[in-house]
Amino acid sequence: MASRRKKLIISLISLGVVAGILVVGDRVAAGVAEDRISGLIADRAADHGVRSQRPPDVDIAGFPFLTQVLGGEYQQIDINLVDLSSGELTLPRLEIQATSVTAALSDVMNGSGPIVAGRMTADGHISYESLTTVLEEATSATITPLGDGMLEIKANVDVFGQQIPVTGTASVTFDGTVLQVTGQGFTADGVELPQGGQGLLDTMAQNFTRQIAVPELPYGLTLEDLRLEQDAMVVSASAENVPIA
Repeated sequence: MASRRKKLIISLISLGVVAGILVVGDRVAAGVAEDRISGLIADRAADHGVRSQRPPDVDIAGFPFLTQVLGGEYQQIDINLVDLSSGELTLPRLEIQATSVTAALSDVMNGSGPIVAGRMTADGHISYESLTTVLEEATSATITPLGDGMLEIKANVDVFGQQIPVTGTASVTFDGTVLQVTGQGFTADGVELPQGGQGLLDTMAQNFTRQIAVPELPYGLTLEDLRLEQDAMVVSASAENVPIA
């Protein structure tokens, strides 16, 4: 009985060692292939419309990884970009998830492509500071999301040489490729406006009314939706059958 128990313990230990070696090997393979794929994607990013000062940060998800490498199919590759600029606005962060990705092992290890994503989804973050900067006469404004597509705007307006604090709102809607911002309802905070002051408030509302183009996204991503979160406006996008390298 003791002999059998000893053999069982030895077998379990051996299996544990083998499993540990496989896990380490899997992670090593993941690191090598991740470096290769990351390099390929970064090298070709500009060809797919990426306008960023920094190369993409690429992470390959899924386990076990070796089966993905050998099969040439990857569950998910995350591509993160920062400070993506095009037009008036800048996207401080663009988070891309590429799924059903195909890349032959020989191509990956040789440092060549193609690498194709069956589907790609993305969230692009637009800061409220960025929106403030592009709105006319609004560089000193503070913008806070209220929910339901509305923003609260606090700013100062010059009324005959006197700085008057005012509060208003703006609705933000998304129309395909542009943000439609509509200012409204500006009132003075705790002070009585002098004669003619209301006209300046109306002008303030007009200054917060305009269309602002959303930066063109890379990889042929098509904009679909906009949501206002506490720290940023987030645009969602997707694309199908995308060559990423």
